This record gives sequence, structure tokens and C-alpha cells, in this order.
Amino acid sequence: VVKDGLTAIQAEDILWDSMGLETDSFVDQNFNRPIGRFASKILIHTPISPNTISVVGTSIGILAAWCFTHGEAPLMVLGALLLQTSAIVDCIDGDIARILHKETHTGKWLDLGGDQLVHLCLIVGMAMGLHRLNDPSGPYLWLGLVAALGVVLSFLTILRTKQSKDPLPRLNSFIARNGNRDFSALLLMLAIAERVHWFFGVAIIAVNGFWIYGAWLYRIDVMEEGI
Repeated sequence: VVKDGLTAIQAEDILWDSMGLETDSFVDQNFNRPIGRFASKILIHTPISPNTISVVGTSIGILAAWCFTHGEAPLMVLGALLLQTSAIVDCIDGDIARILHKETHTGKWLDLGGDQLVHLCLIVGMAMGLHRLNDPSGPYLWLGLVAALGVVLSFLTILRTKQSKDPLPRLNSFIARNGNRDFSALLLMLAIAERVHWFFGVAIIAVNGFWIYGAWLYRIDVMEEGI
């Protein structure tokens, strides 16, 4: 019960603490959402909509990908910082939508589509940058195509769960645990260490492993549920 200014502040803090999601990753819980909350508490008093914030976050992510295309170490670090900023903004739009009761179907798809677009641009940007940084006759552009295909197929895997009218417990659980941007923190550390190629190699395996394992889980769910 709110009785005075102090209890009003305490109630507001409790409300904000409840704005997180059960699917929040480790970095979201301990860094992205706490940092973004400062901006969220300001933006709720402005006419800026959650969808606008989603577009801004996606734009920052695409700018991050562009930084990687140059193949220069300082710009790669800047790109990693921008990507981390994009992940923070990605938490802000959801916070504001929930606290102002402005969650919409369009907003959810804008957020999901924006995330996947950033992932696709990022992997292509890294491939171009590493191609420029290393031997132009090397395999980075071809590997970039393989990774980009993996991103697209991973997105289709996520869409399958979003659009399915039937329960897909294993696939939904897998996506909830692994469909996050915790990789942005790792990318930042490796960019500072000038080891972006390490991240790129892991990303190729990860995105393709994601959709392959997702397809296998889907098959199991379908067989067990008799869908």
C-alpha cells in the first residue's frame, strides 16, 4: 500500500524490478537491463514510442556491422561497443512497452525482426572486414555466406515456434535459453584483443548448430505430440 513519498518510491522500484523477462540472459539481467533502466525511467515521460526505440536499437546494430566492414581494429572495437549499446536499447523498448501497457503484435515482430537483421548484417560485416584485413584470397567471404545462411535458417527456426499453434516444448525451451545477445560481450572482449576472427569462427558453428539442433528438436516435439 502506498502511504507516502517513500512507499511510492519503493513501489515504483518493485514495479521496475518486475519488468524483466524470465528469458533474460545473464548479460541482460546483470548489465543490459540495469543500464538501460536509467534511460527507460526518463523515456516513459516522453512521447517516444517503444517501436521508435526498437528502430533506433536496430539502426545502432546495423551501424555496428558497418564498422566491422572496414577491417580496422579501432573500428571493430567501436562496432563491438555499438553492438553492446544496441543490446541495451533492445531492453529499453520492452521495459517501456510493458510498464506503459503498450505491448503490441507489431512491436514484438519489429523487435524480433530487428534483432535478426542486426545478426545478419553483423556476420556479413565481419566477413567483409576480415577479408580486407587478411589475405583477400582467403575464405572469409565464402565463410560469411555460410554464416549468413545459418542466420537466416536460425530465424526461420524461431519463426516456426512463433507461428506454431501446437506445443513445441523442447524447441521453445531451447530458443528461450539460447536466443539472446550475450555474445556481444564476448565480441567486445575479442575485438579489444584483436581476435575478431576467433569470434567469427565460433559464430559460424553456433548459428548453423542452432538451426540444425532446432530442426532436430522440432522433429522430436512433432513425433511425441503426434502433430
